[in-house]
Amino acid sequence: MLRWRAAAITLLLGAAIGAVCLGLGGRLAMRGFALATARASAFTLRGTLNVMFAGAIAGSLGGVLFLVVGRFLPARIWLRGLVFAGVCYVLATPGFRPARPLVFALFGPPFVAYALALATADEYLVRGRRSSIPSGPESWATRLTRWRFNFFPAYRGTGARITYIRHDWSEVHIRLPLSWRTRNYVGTIFGGSMYGAVDPVYMVMLIKLLGPGYAVWDKAAAVRFRRPGRSTLQAVFAIDAGTVAAIRDELARVPAVARDHRQDGVHRPARAERLTVLRA
Repeated sequence: MLRWRAAAITLLLGAAIGAVCLGLGGRLAMRGFALATARASAFTLRGTLNVMFAGAIAGSLGGVLFLVVGRFLPARIWLRGLVFAGVCYVLATPGFRPARPLVFALFGPPFVAYALALATADEYLVRGRRSSIPSGPESWATRLTRWRFNFFPAYRGTGARITYIRHDWSEVHIRLPLSWRTRNYVGTIFGGSMYGAVDPVYMVMLIKLLGPGYAVWDKAAAVRFRRPGRSTLQAVFAIDAGTVAAIRDELARVPAVARDHRQDGVHRPARAERLTVLRA
């Protein structure tokens, strides 16, 4: 369901961006050709709307093409956009009329703008979007902690970024993109980056949720990679108030408590982690 929804969003983005970049951009290219060749031309609102509608159709077709060839394009957004622009431009050139060098030159920028905008929007609004809507606001304290965490060398080296920390530390979101820093020998996300990206989160969350007087240690973990990471990966960590209260109650009777946390999902590897909590 999520894959079909992402595909539908990409198609809608393609249509919207196509109407602006290919439609209005194509209209400007036509105007530039008319001025350069001293040809008489009449530009009306109706004609512009027709061109924008054609641009939206072409843009949606480009969205279909992007879904097909996206996995073969480079990971960096600007390079992905430029390569995709070249593919679209080559496919569209048979329809350019008149077939003159000036026409090819004028219609190049709209295609580059379309492809770059689609690649960027797809990355941040579809592939790179948070796995779910945050359940509450951040505070300035958690926001500053998130910034510090993302600049901490040990975590920054994984290539992942924390994108959200709820104000009470009950929920954390992370994002791990496929880039030159995280790409492995076969072109997918390095398993060590996946493991390192999620490794400290539950432990830090429990430290913050329990507060002073408790010590939390990550004692063991296991990971199973469900599929290769060919695009941006997401993970959402959540610990409810009942779990925290149960840990406090149990520690009132015993000196140490072991807790297992497991994550499963399409966008991240399955991972099990054992944390030991002690009274400090």
